[in-house]
Parts: sequence; structure tokens; C-alpha cells
Amino acid sequence: MPFYVVSVGEKENQNHKIRENGYIAYQIAWCTKGKGVLILDGTQYEIDSGKGFYFAEGVPHEYYAAVQPWTLRWIAFNGNQTDYFFKFLKSPRGGVFKKSRIGSLDRTFHQLLSILDRDDSYADVECSAALHTLMAELIRAEGEAKSNPKDRLNPIISYLNANYNKELSLDGLAAQINVCPDYFCKLFKQA
Repeated sequence: MPFYVVSVGEKENQNHKIRENGYIAYQIAWCTKGKGVLILDGTQYEIDSGKGFYFAEGVPHEYYAAVQPWTLRWIAFNGNQTDYFFKFLKSPRGGVFKKSRIGSLDRTFHQLLSILDRDDSYADVECSAALHTLMAELIRAEGEAKSNPKDRLNPIISYLNANYNKELSLDGLAAQINVCPDYFCKLFKQA
């Protein structure tokens, strides 16, 4: 299955989570009330009702309330296409987003709850389709939020300067900024 739901939920008074080994699934979460803190890859982010966050499977992270009640909604998922889709994100390990950029977030949350409530043989397929649409919207929102594509390629310029005498490959260059080769080519053309 391209995507499948691991869990969907909402927690008022979200408790402190420390996951040194990450979580067993990919997760998208967003605040509906209060204010909290996310620590991801050593960076601390304030998460209020206008923000959300995502992280890949197995990425260490921590989050906790700064002001209670801190209410979070989340969708945790996996599937054989999650790695592929996450490579298109600005930060494939995890990041923060403005909730207003993803209009279908609450709608997808309620849609998944409704689908999972039914005893239906097509529920897995419908959940996969809803998650596919949500991931596409997250990728699009991050793309719109990004600055100049040249900024995204700055690490490549440094890498090329340091490795000009070595054999280079498209896959290797794309890996330097955590994107797939096709997306790397698109960025390169835009710059």
C-alpha cells in the first residue's frame, strides 16, 4: 500500500514526549489550542495554533506544552511511498509548517476518522488516497514557502568546490541536499 494509517488522534493537554529513537511511523501533527515546543535535530521550534510539524520515521525528537492546554491533532502513517514523498520536502527528516498553507489538514483528519470508523473493505484504499493528497499538499506548501531555488543549492556549490577533482554523480549531488535526482534537476533548472 502506498500509504497506510498507523494512528489518527487528538490529545488535549498533550503530555511531554521524548523519543530518542524516533517514532515507528511518519507523523504530521498540528496545534489546535495553546502553545508548545518541538525539538528536532537540536533546533527548538515554538508550535502554536497556527503551526504544525512533521517528521520521518525513526527521527529523534521531543515535544511538550509551553502553555496548557496544548491540544495536538496528529496523523501517523507509513507505506511503501512515504520515503519517496518525504524526499521532496524541504527537510526530509522533519520540519515545521504554517497550518494556513495546508487547507486540507483538518478535512483530511476528519475524513480519515470517518473512513476508519466504517467496517469497509475499501477503507485502506481510501485512507491511502487521502494521505497521498495530504502529502502532495504539504510538498506544494513547502515549495511555495521556499525562497529562491538558488538558496537551496548553496550547499551544492560548496560541495562542488570541495570535490571538483572527484567523480560526481547526479544521485550523489541530490543526496547532498536530501532530494531525489529528479527534483534536484528541477531545482537546478529553476536556479
